[in-house]
Amino acid sequence: MAQQRNFWIPVMCGAVILTIGIGARQSFGIFQKPIAADLNVGRELWSFSNALALLLMGVFAPFAGNLADRFGTARTVGAGSALYVAGMLMIGLIGLFLDFLIRQLELFDEVKWGYSQRN
Repeated sequence: MAQQRNFWIPVMCGAVILTIGIGARQSFGIFQKPIAADLNVGRELWSFSNALALLLMGVFAPFAGNLADRFGTARTVGAGSALYVAGMLMIGLIGLFLDFLIRQLELFDEVKWGYSQRN
């Protein structure tokens, strides 16, 4: 009986981890229209980005499994969680980054045109 109980502990932990990870992504469907309206994008682009994220999770799952075998499950889950949080922060700050990038490109364009007019 003790060995069967030990078998179910990692299974339940894995189920909780998947529920949290996948559930966070799947809950975006409820808020799809307000998020798409706030970002000024169509729901097609928003749906495509979510579908692409799920496909990439499937593509990289074998590599994550290899890392878990090599470095241990706890370290792999911790590193994956940190990367997931970093990605979510980057998504939240992308408007600021794009604004910064556009302003830098505009500055470069002004410098380029100013230089070419002088020569």
